[in-house]
Amino acid sequence: MHDTALQIGARFFAVYLAGKANELQILDVGSLDVNGSLRQFAPSGAIYIGVDLAPGLGVDLVLDDPHKLPFEDNKFDAIVSTSSFEHDSMFWLTFLEMVRVAKNEAAIYINAPSNATYHRYPRDCWRFYPDAAISLIDWSVRNGHKLSLAESFIALRKKDVWNDCVMVLVKGEARDVAAPKIVDHFPDSQNYRLSYDQSEVQNFSALTEDMLLIKQHVSNKIHRTTSAVTDSNKLEIRVSFGSEAEWNNWLSRYQDKFQAWRSDILKAVRSGGFLEPLTCIRRPAQGITIDESNLRESIAIAELNSRKRACLLSVDLERKILKDGSSSLNPKILGTEALTRVARILRGTFCYYLGSEHFPTEQEQERHFPVSNMDLSNLDFPGAMFDIFYSGDVFQHVPDLERTLREIVRVLKPGGIAVSTFPFLPGQSKTLIKSQVAEGRITHPTDGSAVLSLAGWDVLDLCKKAGFCDARMSLLASSTFAVTSSGVPGVFVLIATKSGPTQAFKEEQRRFESYVSAAISAQ
Repeated sequence: MHDTALQIGARFFAVYLAGKANELQILDVGSLDVNGSLRQFAPSGAIYIGVDLAPGLGVDLVLDDPHKLPFEDNKFDAIVSTSSFEHDSMFWLTFLEMVRVAKNEAAIYINAPSNATYHRYPRDCWRFYPDAAISLIDWSVRNGHKLSLAESFIALRKKDVWNDCVMVLVKGEARDVAAPKIVDHFPDSQNYRLSYDQSEVQNFSALTEDMLLIKQHVSNKIHRTTSAVTDSNKLEIRVSFGSEAEWNNWLSRYQDKFQAWRSDILKAVRSGGFLEPLTCIRRPAQGITIDESNLRESIAIAELNSRKRACLLSVDLERKILKDGSSSLNPKILGTEALTRVARILRGTFCYYLGSEHFPTEQEQERHFPVSNMDLSNLDFPGAMFDIFYSGDVFQHVPDLERTLREIVRVLKPGGIAVSTFPFLPGQSKTLIKSQVAEGRITHPTDGSAVLSLAGWDVLDLCKKAGFCDARMSLLASSTFAVTSSGVPGVFVLIATKSGPTQAFKEEQRRFESYVSAAISAQ
């Protein structure tokens, strides 16, 4: 039994059996002592019966049928099962037996792995996710048993590799939700519920800890520095520029390395593929489309190219530095995409992603219903609603960029962040205007392009004029995520930040919290 299984199991007895009378009858399902047992934590005087499929230390009774417990109904005051359900080929049948032999008001404690290594004793069949407890309750009710949820959570690992899915269920009426809980002693646990009716988990994480550790390892190689970091032939660059002068200084020092950096990234991609940001899907080299004349829009597979991966990576990196810790775990994101794979990734990773599209005609709006139509210059949201605004190559099509930026500032919470890509001209001080707006009409350029402007370094000043307290162009190049470009070695991403929280914001946040949930649910 691993470290956290012992610690959490000990806390079960301390929380749920504290002050109980002597001669409690406790059943341990899967009791073979492998590096420890919960028997040692049982109250003094308790009658503790351990059952398993093979004889050994800690086993009082060997089961003939793994899914049949040889006890009468309503016998036990508490039932525990630790690190056992993952090996049980039909754990749902075993669980029904546990419910059957439990007394009314008895607590049933289950600890099973949520992720980590494949280990056969003699089989390794299952891993348990945050909704496992409510599913077991549904199963028991379907089979005629009344069961309630006291708590369930995913515990973080300590010294060992395991993440425990911990479930405590009570036979009969629900336990007082204000009563002590195991999770009180493990406050960093993820995705916990304190009742069956709780609609959303607390301390939400879409990723298992294995996935989070992988992401952290990769992210740790992406530095906010002015130099390249190489590790095992992997090139990772993240450099932020707050002005044209900073860019020119960096350019003078590293321009002669651009071609070599780009070649290193392409070599790594062609030999080993790359990792997708957020999903952590490994894409093999086969099937990746590379156009060296336009690397920003290629190195493409599964609907993602170099630019789109740079933007997703930036969203992930920026949300981690949001001032509100809970927002960094599950930020509320407004995006300009609802139908693309980028939108599907953001919606799948963060439960509060609201994506929209711009449909120029009523026919297109009707055809794509219920996807909402977004006018960036006149957003249909109250102020201070979102933690992050995301857009990919949209700003070059906007007639009035300053007005659009003001709207983005308005709907962002204080401390909120805008993450945007667009065609950027690092050699230009001023934005190149390709069309004019006169009397509400746009005169498009003679080449027929829908691009209205190509931003230069003055876009940072425009962001500050619109209300952002800070704006910078972040240059990303990555072998890990296959991010590079044909001119400069990476992809430029605008990162603009709104000033921090105020009391007025906190009041407004409370006022519109229900609006946010309703809008996202409607989508």
